[in-house]
Amino acid sequence: MKNNEDSWKNYGDASELAKVELELIKAHERKRWNKLVDEHHYLSSRLVGNQLRYVAKIDGKWVALLSVGEASAHLEARDAHIGWTDVQRGRRLRLIGNNTRFVILRERTSCPNLATRVFGLLHRRVSADYKTQFGNPLVALESFVDPACFRGTCYKAAGWQVLGRTKGFGRTRQEYYQLHGRPKELWFKTLHPAGVRGLSRRRLPCRYRDYEIEYRPCPFDKPDLMALYDRFATVPDPRKRKGRRYPLKTLLTIIALGNVCGIQGPRGLASFAAKLNPVQRRALRCPLNKQTGELRVPGETCLRDLLFRISPEAVENVLAEWMQGLDEGQLRCIAVDGKTIKGTARRDAEGHKTGALHLVMACTHEHARLVGQEPIDIKENEIVAVKELLRRLPPLPGVVITGDAINAQREIAQIITTEKGGSTTFA
Repeated sequence: MKNNEDSWKNYGDASELAKVELELIKAHERKRWNKLVDEHHYLSSRLVGNQLRYVAKIDGKWVALLSVGEASAHLEARDAHIGWTDVQRGRRLRLIGNNTRFVILRERTSCPNLATRVFGLLHRRVSADYKTQFGNPLVALESFVDPACFRGTCYKAAGWQVLGRTKGFGRTRQEYYQLHGRPKELWFKTLHPAGVRGLSRRRLPCRYRDYEIEYRPCPFDKPDLMALYDRFATVPDPRKRKGRRYPLKTLLTIIALGNVCGIQGPRGLASFAAKLNPVQRRALRCPLNKQTGELRVPGETCLRDLLFRISPEAVENVLAEWMQGLDEGQLRCIAVDGKTIKGTARRDAEGHKTGALHLVMACTHEHARLVGQEPIDIKENEIVAVKELLRRLPPLPGVVITGDAINAQREIAQIITTEKGGSTTFA
């Protein structure tokens, strides 16, 4: 089957189309590009995020303008077409671009197939251009067409396919979308078939694997997270007043969010913080860097120092109270068990692993919510830690405590039934 990209050679205006050249605009041309887009496009030249701006020329004269930027975060029709999961979308979304503007400056009748030719040139070079400018290639493009104004004929002629309609939201600034009430038709163009097919696979094709980013979705909504942020106000700040750059609530919330998303260690948390977008940084009250105008996020040293100084019990109590507020219904059953925390072992002088962290944890049966935890001293055993943990828990009237047979001790049973008002089950 003949390539769509070369179909223009059979058109009546092929001699004119052969002269078309597509180039990235130069710095001094940007003002002119913006002015022409403002004059001829129903949307303004105001673009957000990473953007490539192109100009098509015939004999040096500008005949068309277009731009390619970042893909939309959530598009139901596109995501269904690709078939990827939410996690895959977060990790691989950067491999899709968005044709954000397209303007023909020449009379359509003088060169009726100009749009098809311009798109053909774009399809050949946009992936390499995007990689040069922003560090990753593109495997597909998306674009939106207002059906009240246009039919999308030029997209169809250039080999694009319509996937459906949007829900009527538009990006007004970086990471922020607003309802405008005018659903658009979503058009999609595959630049590399293997790359698009690989977007929904467990592993990307080798040529794109290095461009996949680390992404884990947070299971909590913004109101729940801001409730946690407010609760951290009760935690005593162990830092000296002089030199504090970040509020304690901000640091603890970032650490908690990172752990919820599976991030471990100060270095991983610092990398997680660096990827927070402007909206998230603003919500967490990150301080402003007056020199750059951007909102700061803490680095590895800052987070490491806080984790070393902060009271584990104070943070644990806040987290337990917050998670209790997320549970629906009354607390009924708590499981108590000891676990060795993966990745906490240290090595001695001979290289042998030693000193891994052991914790006794109390969790709810229904939602696996943490109620409390206690470290096991290497000189003691799990039974001692279970006693300390139970004594720190609030009263538990009518709550059933379950555990391993090792915890079937008379003193433990007395703490549960007499001091806390609960009942026991050991197996």
